[in-house]
Amino acid sequence: MSEDSRLRDSPTFVLIAINVGLYIVTSIVSGSIFLMSPQMIVLLGFSKFAFLSGRFYVLITSIFFHASVAHVGSNMLFLLIYGSSLEESGFRKNDIFTIYLVTGLLATLFSLPFLGDSTVTLGASGAVFGMLGAIIGYEWNQGGENKKRVLFVGIINFIFSSTSANTNIFAHLFGLAAGILITKYPFILDSEYAVEFREKRNMS
Repeated sequence: MSEDSRLRDSPTFVLIAINVGLYIVTSIVSGSIFLMSPQMIVLLGFSKFAFLSGRFYVLITSIFFHASVAHVGSNMLFLLIYGSSLEESGFRKNDIFTIYLVTGLLATLFSLPFLGDSTVTLGASGAVFGMLGAIIGYEWNQGGENKKRVLFVGIINFIFSSTSANTNIFAHLFGLAAGILITKYPFILDSEYAVEFREKRNMS
């Protein structure tokens, strides 16, 4: 398989391409490559006002759009690291899409009670932490030597990200927890690992 073909078949690459592509579109509309306009942030970001007024689409848009080039760059770096790790562990394309979407949605939704009335959140970090959580949940079940290393990386990532301004820490925590649960109890996944897990549960 050629390198180009491998990249096209990589779900991590697909997710990165979508996020970066959407950032390019919004940067053109905003008139700046560095920052999304405040109007676009309000339109696409997740907030109490937007959600409670019936703009439920922000649950989706808020996990794919980013407020700045640094924001999208840092999230895509960690998405590449964690997504590639899941691919190497045998998780299939649909599994990785499921992990990204489910953890991102849950992280955003469950952080709602902790948001300020004027707070708007935007970015894939809840889903990215969900990918990290998925690695932890997988390693937890496997009992592998990588478990401590992955936990250490997760703690460092959380501490680093939490020092940034305007960070939705609760989305990070809920995304991480959702990711751990999805792969520790992989009932909604269809990788070989998930199938074997369900077969063992049915036999016990």
